[in-house]
Amino acid sequence: MRYGLVSRDQASTAYGVVLTPDNKADVAASATRRTALKLERGAPPPFDFGYTPPVRQAAE
Repeated sequence: MRYGLVSRDQASTAYGVVLTPDNKADVAASATRRTALKLERGAPPPFDFGYTPPVRQAAE
């Protein structure tokens, strides 16, 4: 917000941060918003380490 990189709406929807009219974080409202976002989104997927190469078999 301070540098114009995130809008008021993005702060709420993406990060769960609720701002007061003077653009300061409302801590209590933000905690409630984050709890609601967690319930909406559900559990995050398990961490994926990316591509795993197949196991090589030794030549016989």
